Amino acid sequence: ERFQIAGNRRNDYLIDRGAQKAFVGGLGWSGMPGRGQDNGMTESMGVVYKRDQEHLGVTDAGIIRMRRILARASLAFREDGTPPPGVDTPELYKVRSVSTLVPNGVNGIEATQDLQWAQLAEEQAASG
Repeated sequence: ERFQIAGNRRNDYLIDRGAQKAFVGGLGWSGMPGRGQDNGMTESMGVVYKRDQEHLGVTDAGIIRMRRILARASLAFREDGTPPPGVDTPELYKVRSVSTLVPNGVNGIEATQDLQWAQLAEEQAASG
């Protein structure tokens, strides 16, 4: 539970129906803030979709690439026991996406470095 983001299945991903209807600001069409929107879309998809009925396009390049990575990793594990990428690097599970504005001329990666890593409540209390 301590690793779960605020918007989740139990609280309907903090959806704001009023904002959804009004298409308000950063909430966009979904009415869900931040990664709650990603979680809502991912977790509510249901059973695995039949891939032969999909119509992936150019904007789905990330999905296509990830499927290839997962397929290769699965085959390598089955064939010779090679662990999948990331299994031996648990610190990667703390990487988070960042959505923010930085002033012109400021390196966005450097400016958001501390936001890109999840912190446990204990770590946050110790650092601040």
